Amino acid sequence: MTDENFFDIIDSLKDIIDSEKSGPRATAPTDTDAYLLPFLYEISALLTTGTTDVREALETVLDVALKVTRATRGFIILFDEQRKFDVQIARNNKQLNLDPSEFAVSRSVINKALAERKAIFIPNVHDDLVIKNAASVIDLELLSAMCVPLQFHVPKGLPGRKERRRFQDQVSGDALGVVYVDSNQTINPLREEDLYFFEALANHATAAIINARLYHQATTDPLSKLYTRRQFEILLHENIRRSEQSGTPLSLLMVDIDHFKRVNDNFGHPVGDEVIRQVSEIMRGCVRSADVCSRYGGEEFAVLLLDTDATGGQVLAEKIRRTVQTHRFEDSRLKATISLGVATCPVHTTDERELVKKSDQALYRAKEGGRNRVEVWNEHIGEAAQRTDKLAGIITGDFARDYRNVTMVLDTIKAVNSTMEVDHLLVMTLDKIIEATGAERGAILLVHDADRSLRPAVARDRHGTTLDETAKFSASIPRQVASTGVSVSVVDTLEDGETEYQSSILDLNLRQVMCVPLPVRDEVIGVIYVDSRTVSNEMAASNLLFFEALARQVAFAIENFRIHAQLEYERGRKASE
Repeated sequence: MTDENFFDIIDSLKDIIDSEKSGPRATAPTDTDAYLLPFLYEISALLTTGTTDVREALETVLDVALKVTRATRGFIILFDEQRKFDVQIARNNKQLNLDPSEFAVSRSVINKALAERKAIFIPNVHDDLVIKNAASVIDLELLSAMCVPLQFHVPKGLPGRKERRRFQDQVSGDALGVVYVDSNQTINPLREEDLYFFEALANHATAAIINARLYHQATTDPLSKLYTRRQFEILLHENIRRSEQSGTPLSLLMVDIDHFKRVNDNFGHPVGDEVIRQVSEIMRGCVRSADVCSRYGGEEFAVLLLDTDATGGQVLAEKIRRTVQTHRFEDSRLKATISLGVATCPVHTTDERELVKKSDQALYRAKEGGRNRVEVWNEHIGEAAQRTDKLAGIITGDFARDYRNVTMVLDTIKAVNSTMEVDHLLVMTLDKIIEATGAERGAILLVHDADRSLRPAVARDRHGTTLDETAKFSASIPRQVASTGVSVSVVDTLEDGETEYQSSILDLNLRQVMCVPLPVRDEVIGVIYVDSRTVSNEMAASNLLFFEALARQVAFAIENFRIHAQLEYERGRKASE
C-alpha cells in the first residue's frame, strides 16, 4: 500500500490531530507500517456502528496502541468530576487486564503531556533530566513512555463548527484524560514514528468517550442517574421482542416511594431530591448490570429484570424493599419505604403496554394494602385495581411531542369548560387529532341509545372539509373498540394483514387505522376514529395513550352536554305542566 492511499484513508484523522496544535508534527508512517491500517479501520467501524459499549471501544483502542508501540503496558485514564485520576482501562501487551495493584503510572509523564497540551514521546527516560529522577519512573524501572491528552478539537473552517461549539466549550479547555503507555524493556523500544499512529488512536478514544457521554446525557435522568422514561420504553420494547424470540421470561417492577410528599413538606425539596438519589443508588446496587433501572416519573421508578420469572421478580423486589427500609440517611429523623408491583412476560402478558399496566396495578394494590409491600399481579388485582397514570401518553420524553400533546390537552380542556357548542368542540378536536396523526380522515362516532349502534357525530378530512353521510369507514374496528373499551392501532394492513379486520378495510384500501374509546365511568359512549391510505409514524401504537387521554376529555364534554340537555328538557317539561 502506498503512502498516497494511506493518507486518503486517514486524512480526516490528520486534520483533527493537527488542528489548533503547536509544535512539530509527528513523523508520518512508512510503507512498513501499512499493516496497521486494518486496526484503524476496525476501530473506526466499531465507533460508527452506534455501539454504546464504550469499554469495548476503549479496550480495542488500547490493545492496538500497545501493538503499534510495542509497549509493555497501557492505560486509558479519565478525570472524574473532582479532576482526579480514574483508570478506566489497564492492559498489558498480551491483551490481559491488569490488576489494580499494577495501576501505578508515571505522573511526571502524564503531567508533562497535560501541561504542554500535546503528545509526549520519551524514547529514553534517562535523557530527560526531570523525568528520570521522578520517583514513579525509578520505582517502575521505566525506560520509555508515550502519553497523549484526550482532548476534543474542531478543525477551523469545519462545517457545523457553530453547532458543535457548545459542547466543545465544555471539554476542550480541560482534557478528558490521557492515553498512556510505557515500557521497561530494551527490546523493541518505542519509536518516534509510532507517535503518529498513537495520536490517531487517542483521537478514536476521545470520540468513543464523547459519544458515550452524549448518549449518557440523552438517556439518563440527571437527578437519579437512572434511564429516562423514554429510554426505558425503548429498552422495554426491545427486550420484550428478545424475550419472545428466546422464550425467556422478563419481569417488570413498578416502584413508588411511600408518602414522598411528606418528605418534601417536612424536610424540603433538596432533601426529597437526596432521597430519590439514594433510593436510585440502592436499586442499582440490588440488580445486575444487564437489568434496566429507570426513573418513570416523580418518585416512581421502573425496573426491568431480564431472564427473570415472577418468583425471581418477587424475590428481587423484596430485596430492594428491605434494603430501602433499613437504609440510614444522614438525618436520623428521615425514613423511607417503597411499594413495588411485579408483572411478568409472558405469563401475565406479552404486550408491553399491558405489562406496564399490570405491574402498575400491582403497585397500586401494594399501596392500598398499607405500603412498604410487594405485590405480584394476578387476575383478582387486575379486576380491582383500575388506577390510571394521569400523564400516561402525554409526557413521553420527546420534547417536541410533549409540547404538542400538552398544548392539545390544554386547548381541549379550555374548550370543554367554555361556552362552546359541543358540535364545535368535536370539530375542533377531530381536526387537531387528524393533524397530529397525519391521518387522511377521521370521525367521532357516538353510541345511539336506542339500538346501541355507532353513528358519526362529525366526520372530517385533513383539509377541514366535513364529509357527508355516504363516507365509508371501517365498521368492525369501531364496533370492537366500543364494545371492549380497548383501543386499536392497525398498521400496514395491506402487507402484514390483520385477519380480524381485513374484511372491513381492504375494500377501503387503508394502510393505517387508529381508534380509541370515549369512556364515561363504566360506559363507552363512542369512539374517535382516524384512518389513512399511507403510513404515518405519528399513527404508531405508542401514541395511543395520548389519544386515550384526549378522548377522556372529549367524553367528559359530551357527557356534560347530555346532562345539561336532559336538565333543560326536564325544566321545560315541568314549566309546560
